[in-house]
Amino acid sequence: LGRLEEDDLGVPAHAVATYRRILELEPHNIEAIHAVQRSAERAGLWPDLAQALETEASITRDPAALLGLWHRIGEVYERKIHDPAAAQVWYRKVLERDDCHVATQRSLARMYNALGRWDELIEVYKLELKVLPKPQAKALLLYRIGQLCENALANEAEAINNYRKAIQFDGTHLPSLRALQNLLSKRGDWKELVRLVQMEVGALESPDAQARAKFRVGELYEN
Repeated sequence: LGRLEEDDLGVPAHAVATYRRILELEPHNIEAIHAVQRSAERAGLWPDLAQALETEASITRDPAALLGLWHRIGEVYERKIHDPAAAQVWYRKVLERDDCHVATQRSLARMYNALGRWDELIEVYKLELKVLPKPQAKALLLYRIGQLCENALANEAEAINNYRKAIQFDGTHLPSLRALQNLLSKRGDWKELVRLVQMEVGALESPDAQARAKFRVGELYEN
């Protein structure tokens, strides 16, 4: 009957109710649980989908599958039910079990960025740093952290710290070099500023840009 309602009659919302009656008799019937999930998604019954995913999570014994289910529940709450507080609970459950779960890191980062929750976004970015394989990618993420510290949190000291870390991973990362130069110039830290402009010369490809950077080094020594 559930399949008839779902496929032939095109009323997946009715099918959800039918499959639920099966689960009242057999709470761990995985085929019925999956059928509820499928029908609820087709009908746009997002709370029912979340509940069915939670039911499956409560009985699964596969650790990787469990993390995937928790992440999916978080996505449903975030993107369909628009309940970021509930989404955070499920995403956090994943990271408490595996803080290198990339999909969940990115989901939390997206959500915190949209909500303007900068401290928590930085916390997630720091977890993401652990799994990024390439120095250039680490430099870019540290630059983003620095930008948040500088512009959203007005914490220049922490911004400087992250820009410095960025150029340790990639000494040619121009956004980090220039952001750090700006802050050090405001502080009057001329010695490090000269070193950074010299690093910028090496990172530039255009002869004209290199010449301008070298001229700036001369100005710094002169003044």
